[in-house]
Amino acid sequence: MRRSTRIGPPARTDRGKAWRLALVTGLCLLPVGLLLLPTTLLFAVGMVPTLVALIVDRSREKLAALVVGSLNFSGVMPSAIVLWRDGHTVSAVLRILSDPIDWLTMFGAAGLGWLIYYSVPPLVAELTSLQHQREIDRYEQRQKALVEEWGKAVAGEESSTP
Repeated sequence: MRRSTRIGPPARTDRGKAWRLALVTGLCLLPVGLLLLPTTLLFAVGMVPTLVALIVDRSREKLAALVVGSLNFSGVMPSAIVLWRDGHTVSAVLRILSDPIDWLTMFGAAGLGWLIYYSVPPLVAELTSLQHQREIDRYEQRQKALVEEWGKAVAGEESSTP
């Protein structure tokens, strides 16, 4: 069996597939967005911090967008529930978007997402470091006990041959 050694770019790139998928998804969601226009407007405005996190986060995993987006979504949902309860109209959305408390809720939740994104990894690293140091101390104590019981040869400090 002979393998072909092709030089040049691959026939289909992952980035091209992602763009096509985004385009098809957008085209499919367009009628739903128009049908649910007040909710679409609320989420389009309220989820801006998530879009910013998606653009700013250069990592492949997009963890900033995930954390900020989750909390941002949680901050937009109370306003969406009020919108659905009080009448699903554009004027109701404008009333919600004219309330500073709603803005504070939506964007404040996203701010908490950024706080979590930047503060949790160093905290976890410190806790892991402390846990490893405690484990090292435990092994050193165990080694001292073995040296006391079996002598220095067990630690490899002197040869065991006479």
